[in-house]
Amino acid sequence: MKFIKQYWAVLTLIFFISFAVFVKNTGKSFFRYDAVKHAIPSVTGKNLISQDQLGSLSGELLVINLDKKQIISGTKYNQMNIPPDSILKKPNRKMIFKHKGSIILSSEDRSSSAAVWMVLSQMGLDKVYILN
Repeated sequence: MKFIKQYWAVLTLIFFISFAVFVKNTGKSFFRYDAVKHAIPSVTGKNLISQDQLGSLSGELLVINLDKKQIISGTKYNQMNIPPDSILKKPNRKMIFKHKGSIILSSEDRSSSAAVWMVLSQMGLDKVYILN
């Protein structure tokens, strides 16, 4: 008891630091730490796909139009219009993570689709492609 009375401030500080480290390590983080692994498809060009290659992808396709106009015509694919600045909003993020097939990003501005691709791949999604 004498030890606790003597070092109560230090023990309290150690407790709060330990608690903060515990919360940080067990908290839900959206981004992965292996950035190099997720950037390799971008360097090799495996994340780029043409409209002709869309049929070769297995599973259900989700086409996310980052512009206001649709680049892919037809109703064969599930299409959504999501501006690049709202791709991380909770409803959009939930919908993207619930989708089990491939995700195709289409935009006239290649830099915005590349930025969104990098964000989604850093979040752990593997089947994300940029439409050429």
